[in-house]
Amino acid sequence: MRILHTADWHLGQTFYDNDRTLEHEFFLNWLLEVIDREQVDAVLVSGDVYDNSNPSNKAIGMLYGFIQRLSRDFPEVQLIFTGGNHDSALRLEQPIPLLEDTSVRIVGSSKMSADKTIRYEDLIVRLRGKNGDNDVLCMAVPFLRLGDYPLTDAGTYDYEVGVKAYYKACFEAAKKQAIAGEPIIAMGHLHARGIKLDARDTAERDIIGGIEMLSASDFPAELTYVALGHIHKAQRVGGLDHVRYCGSPIPLSFSEKDYKHQVLLVTISDKLEEVKSIEIPKTTQLIQVPNKPLPFDLVMQALDDLQVKLQDETITTFVEVLVDVTQMTPNFIELIKEKFNFIQGKLVKITPAKLLDTQIEESDEPGFEYLDQVKPMDFLTRILKQKNDGEVKESYAKKLNEIINQLTEE
Repeated sequence: MRILHTADWHLGQTFYDNDRTLEHEFFLNWLLEVIDREQVDAVLVSGDVYDNSNPSNKAIGMLYGFIQRLSRDFPEVQLIFTGGNHDSALRLEQPIPLLEDTSVRIVGSSKMSADKTIRYEDLIVRLRGKNGDNDVLCMAVPFLRLGDYPLTDAGTYDYEVGVKAYYKACFEAAKKQAIAGEPIIAMGHLHARGIKLDARDTAERDIIGGIEMLSASDFPAELTYVALGHIHKAQRVGGLDHVRYCGSPIPLSFSEKDYKHQVLLVTISDKLEEVKSIEIPKTTQLIQVPNKPLPFDLVMQALDDLQVKLQDETITTFVEVLVDVTQMTPNFIELIKEKFNFIQGKLVKITPAKLLDTQIEESDEPGFEYLDQVKPMDFLTRILKQKNDGEVKESYAKKLNEIINQLTEE
């Protein structure tokens, strides 16, 4: 059986107010070509189908259009969607009544019976091979929120303990449906330990202290393959060939500009035979200029070089400019914007950074604090401490929080 592992489509994403419909449409058209060329039996989409819980009509139309074309042109190919942390389970599952006679299955959230027991059997999908003798059982596990996974013996919720127990119970339910030792695979949308990301990758929220992470060893060892989503950089988990993130199909932030965006073609007989990476052609490139924050005069030189570099470019280019503002001219933003009147690229972000006062080792490269990653409350608290000998009155902090919350709501 040949299974295509995809995830994190994020349909409907805008990139600093730039619509990405054309990029997503190209990806979906390309995906249909790959399904045909590689004679794919099933396609997995491991969460974050949409970019947010209230997707636009355009994003919904893209998804439904893809489902319609796949069902029409490749009716034998099974398509399994699971919900991610960006998805609304209700919105994702809306078309289910219209898909009863198709090979499409959508699992937006974990399901419970009236007595609050988890219906693991509802997550088991039988993937059927073309010749009828090489079926694979798929555990279509969506993103698990607090309350979706079992309580600990102490009657509390512990993410790692609960999610590990969830996968174990789901695997036991799958084994009951398996015939003659059929392979069992799993889908998941979660944050695993030990993964590698760009230092500025903030596409998904930070996990404080690792309390909402799983290790590769937390999945049942007998699983033939684990198709994960949530992390946008394709990689193995724990060095294991059969536990993988496939990554996102397009770069969703500047930190992903150097990621190799791909889908994974997984070949299974009675065991895992091969995992093949298929790189997705670029339709847009993301560039940071310079490659680290520099003083203003050097930034302007780098933009002159960029003008020459992009003069014959044919694909869309989004540009982020990194500026060291330790010593800065006050009108640097206007001067940088003027440069882009002559550059064949679109300026979408100017990121100021300040040189850190300390380095861990004398031999280390100078470190920078990117001001767009400093939380407003932390920034204001720092200023107040400087002005008040390290003290911040509780009344000041309370008032600042009220103002920040009000601005956020607006």
